[in-house]
Amino acid sequence: VIQSVEPKLDQCIAKKLVNWAFTPPPDNKIAKVRYPFVFAPVADPIAKLKTKTMETVATPPPQTFKKCSQIESEYSGLCVREEESGECILDEKQMGELLNLLRSSPKLPMSYLADIDKMLKNPKPTIQEGQLIIAKLAEDCWTTVHMGIWKSILHTFKMVPTHSRQAEAKEVLGERTTGLEVHSPTLLALNQDLAILDKAVESGFIKLSAVAKKDFNNIHVAAKKVPAASETTDPAKLVAMVRKELKAVKPVRTSLKEWSKKNWKKL
Repeated sequence: VIQSVEPKLDQCIAKKLVNWAFTPPPDNKIAKVRYPFVFAPVADPIAKLKTKTMETVATPPPQTFKKCSQIESEYSGLCVREEESGECILDEKQMGELLNLLRSSPKLPMSYLADIDKMLKNPKPTIQEGQLIIAKLAEDCWTTVHMGIWKSILHTFKMVPTHSRQAEAKEVLGERTTGLEVHSPTLLALNQDLAILDKAVESGFIKLSAVAKKDFNNIHVAAKKVPAASETTDPAKLVAMVRKELKAVKPVRTSLKEWSKKNWKKL
């Protein structure tokens, strides 16, 4: 909301807009929709409403996580990728902007877990409800966009060991791994977190003691034993598989969180 009318009204309008659908833009384009609302006094209820305008700009191929579209757009414009590695080498300003993106990006609310729990208690879900469960499980931005951001950050530190933003980046990664927000309970998100930490070790950004490395490897082994929910067109089977996956992920996620709390200051 660029110009506020009244906070409750602003929130009401924004909530309604989330469900609006517009004609998809051409491939590899992103649509920017500007839709001004002009409010008028009661004496003049018919205010002239400006028409909506759409403009398309070049952007990387679209990804499925709507909450992350702004983050990905800002991320893609921050640096030029290397041809060989496909990663970015970030200067001080770019690094600072990416770390701010990670700090301010949407976190999963507690209601997210409550919604999933409620849906998985339905013994006879419809096909539409099954699709809703899949969509709900894909809401966590960390599963794709943040993985790309961390790859570029860690690649930069590998190529520029004396980079001035290292302490700041360690603080942000520490906040992530010690569980200051609600983590997605899925196996995909857990494996992405493990992959980010693997990349951090590989790049020399963090160093593990022999004991910490052994414990971390044990978490990897436990993650590999989690039964992944496979794609199925049968909603009831999907619910059963998702229940099994989430139940198995929880102790591994807890182990990772405890490992992080125990070791992070040393790292």
